[in-house]
Amino acid sequence: MQGSSLKQAAAQIFLVLGLMLLCIAGYVAFNTTGFLTNSVRVDGVVVGNKIQASGDPDSHEPVFCPVFNFRTLDGRRLTATADVCSTPASYKPDTQVTVIYDPQNPEKAAILDSNVGFLPGLLALMGIGFAGFGWAAKAR
Repeated sequence: MQGSSLKQAAAQIFLVLGLMLLCIAGYVAFNTTGFLTNSVRVDGVVVGNKIQASGDPDSHEPVFCPVFNFRTLDGRRLTATADVCSTPASYKPDTQVTVIYDPQNPEKAAILDSNVGFLPGLLALMGIGFAGFGWAAKAR
């Protein structure tokens, strides 16, 4: 009997975790879509990479965050650092990029690339997997 209630508790945890991941995926997708809809697209150029320590305590490899210049529609020249970092560096200096920025807050800028929907999609897949596993285990 004790094993059965432990399985039920684990199933509920997976189900709740999956539903939470789906909610987070929806929130991230909503914010990303809002930013993309309201942003302005301009040409930019990567001027270098900011080197940071990895967030992984077991990794001693640095991560590289692209630093890029762009001009706003009103002619101001701004420099920004991307929020998405990688190892190895995703962009080399002098790489031409498409920059998106919030016209109300031009300092909020990002490089537009093909990975823009990756995080919400990954979170949604994980949420479906966890919730599905929890639901199936609970149904047994």
